[in-house]
Amino acid sequence: MSKTLYQVLGLDPSAEDVVVRAAFKALAQKYHPDKLKAGSAQGANLMVDINLSYKILSNPITRKRYDQALNESLGKTATPTHTSSNAAQRPQYHPSARQARTTSQTSRDSSSAFAQSQEHEYVKLIQRIKANSVDEIELVNLFEKLFKIPLTIRHGYSNTYQFEENAKRYIHDFSSLKEVVIQKLSFEMNPKH
Repeated sequence: MSKTLYQVLGLDPSAEDVVVRAAFKALAQKYHPDKLKAGSAQGANLMVDINLSYKILSNPITRKRYDQALNESLGKTATPTHTSSNAAQRPQYHPSARQARTTSQTSRDSSSAFAQSQEHEYVKLIQRIKANSVDEIELVNLFEKLFKIPLTIRHGYSNTYQFEENAKRYIHDFSSLKEVVIQKLSFEMNPKH
C-alpha cells in the first residue's frame, strides 16, 4: 500500500474518531463487493485496504502506534492530535454570566478580550472544519446556532441539508454546508468587511 492509511480513507491525520468511522462507512458502501461488478479485482483490493485502514485507525492504541511510525518515516517529531467525539468540547460562544464592571475602561478591556477570545474560537473552528475534524451533527448544530435557522436532514446515500429563508428553499450537501459555515464564521470575525 503506497498511500498512508489516512489517504486510503481520504482523511487528515488529525481527524477525530467519529470522522474516521464515517469515512469508513461511506467508502465501504461505495466499494463493497456486492455493489461492484462480479470479479472486480481492483474493487476487492481497494476494500481490503479500506478495511485494514479502518481496523488500525479505529483503535486508539494501534492508531497511536501507526501515527508514531508514520511520523518517524516522514521525519516528524510531533504526532497528530485527534480526539474522540466524547472528549471534544464544543466552544462556548457566549459566556453564561459576566461579572459587574466598576469602570468603563475595565468593561472595554473585557469586551475586547472577549472579542479576541471569540475570534480565536472561530479560527479554531474553521481549521477543524477544513481538516474534516467536525462530524455531521456538530456541523448541523453549529449551522443552526450561527444562522438561527433549523436544518432538515434528508437521509440517503449522501445526506443533504435543507432550510428555508425568505420563502426560498436551499439544499446543501456536506461539503457545501461546510463552506457556508466557514463563510459565516469568517464574516462573524470581520463584520465590517
